[in-house]
Amino acid sequence: MRMVPIEVVIDGTNFGGKTPLVARLLERLAARGWLVGSASVYREGEVYAQWDADPVSAAATIVGRMQAHRERLTDVDVIVWDRGWPTCFISTRHAAARRLFLPLPPLTFILLNSAAATAKKVAKYGLKPAAVPWMHDRRLKDEISYEQLCRLFPNELRSFAPTLADDRFDLDLVAGEIVAEVAQALARPDDRQKPRRCT
Repeated sequence: MRMVPIEVVIDGTNFGGKTPLVARLLERLAARGWLVGSASVYREGEVYAQWDADPVSAAATIVGRMQAHRERLTDVDVIVWDRGWPTCFISTRHAAARRLFLPLPPLTFILLNSAAATAKKVAKYGLKPAAVPWMHDRRLKDEISYEQLCRLFPNELRSFAPTLADDRFDLDLVAGEIVAEVAQALARPDDRQKPRRCT
């Protein structure tokens, strides 16, 4: 049976360093000799307003984009997602919307930035509520926090907190720990022979 790629999900609060972490991961994984690919499906078209109005459609849009990338990346060893199922799960409690992401990938990592650090970045970059309402206390109807998500799914994800000054993450340290977990997963062939659910 053909091996399927290992999937790694990087998610978390705004301005935590998710995208720079993904870049570091891609470099480190490639340096180990593995073929890697990545995608940022939430940036391919905004679905924020849909989480209240039609969460199933919003989730289906994201899952559809992910499936398209999976079909594009069939020959890689590792796919790194810059946001994935946790972004849906903090945006809506709608069971049918959440079910579209099942089965949840076991290598999911959350960067838990502080509210104060996020507020500083919002002010620094002059981000306006009309452009990015989710950074200005605009809550979705069924929204929960990433901290709540970590408590609800303690076995499905692993969280990291800032360890450097000014609420910054040591992204090299975090990347190293994630690469070690990817190496373990790649060493277990059974984990890569499971058929992936298509939607």
